[in-house]
Amino acid sequence: MVTLKDVARQAGLSVTTVSRALNAYDDVAAETRAHVERVASELGYHPNHIARSLQGTRAYAVGLVIPQLVHRYVDSFWQEFIAGVTSTCGEAGFDLVLCTGKDLHAEQAHYQRLVRTRRVDGVILCDARVRDQRISFLRQSHAPFVAFGRVLGHDDFSWVDVDGTTGVRTAVDYLLSLGHRRIGYLGTPTAFSFTHFRHEGYVDALFAAGLDYDERLILEDLDVASELQAPIMELMNLQEPPTALIACADYLAAGALRAVRSLGIRVPEDLSLVAFDDTLVSQHTEPPMTSIRQDNQLIGSRVATVLIQQLLGDGLPPSHELIQPSLVVRQSTAPLPAA
Repeated sequence: MVTLKDVARQAGLSVTTVSRALNAYDDVAAETRAHVERVASELGYHPNHIARSLQGTRAYAVGLVIPQLVHRYVDSFWQEFIAGVTSTCGEAGFDLVLCTGKDLHAEQAHYQRLVRTRRVDGVILCDARVRDQRISFLRQSHAPFVAFGRVLGHDDFSWVDVDGTTGVRTAVDYLLSLGHRRIGYLGTPTAFSFTHFRHEGYVDALFAAGLDYDERLILEDLDVASELQAPIMELMNLQEPPTALIACADYLAAGALRAVRSLGIRVPEDLSLVAFDDTLVSQHTEPPMTSIRQDNQLIGSRVATVLIQQLLGDGLPPSHELIQPSLVVRQSTAPLPAA
């Protein structure tokens, strides 16, 4: 069996440098890391996780519990996110343990089992909530974790998040540039932290443009089970209905598209529609959706990288990383139609 010492000898480096290079430490130069990885590959080196775990307490595994409250486990979001996580974990010599939780109780049970049985060294937490019992449990258990999502007012744990405020503000600004002034807003459940930031972007953009915030244009707390037909009908029957809608999740955009079509309203001829997430749902509707795009594979990779760095680097301070989304313009938006 090829050992770490064999790789170090062949690479002409110390065992410590080789170990840090293979475990993705930031203090190793990119050229050195590439050299070490090439030598390890040529020699056929693979970390002996069983031996390493017996020598200490490390399992060389990361846990991920998939919540099904916003993104269902069959969504393309998870395919992309998990691809990013597994790629990064594999490069660092860590396995990924996956669980699914059909509700909050099941989720909590998974976290407790993963932590208490020490099957994993740390966990990735998704869809951070305003009052998150999972975070409270992980803190009390002193279990390493990184969250995909911030919690307002709490910076004492590591997180990676998408800048939802900037994303929605960019979308509103784009609709304003097309002449729209009555812009409706479809919001996700307020229990989730990202809902606050996306709504903040909508309010900021209206304020910057000198437009009033009209509560009649706002539909909030909409989840995958929400029936949009009646609220969309009420929205479009206003004396001054919206000429554009921003849906803060792909499933809301798809539901809104079905609802307005049933009312005989055409997209984009009569109503412009913008989605957030840009998963396959919004890319393959008819018409394809203009979307605020977040790179889900990149997010998964960055969350895994931060967690592994925390696991391998004792005493590192909490890490906070905000990823910028982009606006992808497709056929669901158009200039304000003539009166």
